[in-house]
Amino acid sequence: MKGRGDSHEARSKYIIRFLTEYDLQDVIKLQEIVLHDLKDPEIYYPASQEKLKKYLREKTFALGVLTGGGLIGFSCINIPGDEPDNLGRDLAMSKEDLKEVAHIKFSFVHPDYRGNSFQLKLIKYTLDVINSIGCCHVLCTVSPKNYYSLRNMFQSGFLIKEITKKYGGLIRCILFKNICISAHPTWQDVMIIKSSDIEAHKKLLNEGFLGFNVSKDQNGIMIHYARSQTGDK
Repeated sequence: MKGRGDSHEARSKYIIRFLTEYDLQDVIKLQEIVLHDLKDPEIYYPASQEKLKKYLREKTFALGVLTGGGLIGFSCINIPGDEPDNLGRDLAMSKEDLKEVAHIKFSFVHPDYRGNSFQLKLIKYTLDVINSIGCCHVLCTVSPKNYYSLRNMFQSGFLIKEITKKYGGLIRCILFKNICISAHPTWQDVMIIKSSDIEAHKKLLNEGFLGFNVSKDQNGIMIHYARSQTGDK
């Protein structure tokens, strides 16, 4: 693998393509590298080999970023439909809207290639694929401790709509984007809270606030909440 110093070459020479079961070992290896690099294991809940096989099969869309060094980025699209784990249920979405939900799952990038916007590129490509299959409501979960993934999701137009426990008790923000409408909200009543203050998150969400940005300061990761003047929900 190339190091972080090869950023120009990494940016200019890559492809994004669909993956299959033939790519399984490369995905497993990449996930192991990402897990080994984590300072806090709660940030990412790993996929089992069986689950990765499932996501590399038909009806689920697995996407990979490849360079001359091999697979360096990975993401999955899942269409949950009526399954109990449809994140739209956490947002009390209607039965009709639940049919149009797509999940972005297991999105990660090799640590040597971070800083080259590969996750942003992968998110954009993933949203284009989801749009092409006719789903409007895109949801994902991100740890409130995961600054870089939160930043990339916010830059891609996602909003925090809920915070809850998932994956055996891990705290996760549920982020949402409707890709079938062009939303440019104007924010008011901005509140900035620590990412670790879960009760404050819940209080603001219950009062109609949405998470729309993230920053870092001497207090750590700070998440920005506000109400939308345009009525985005």
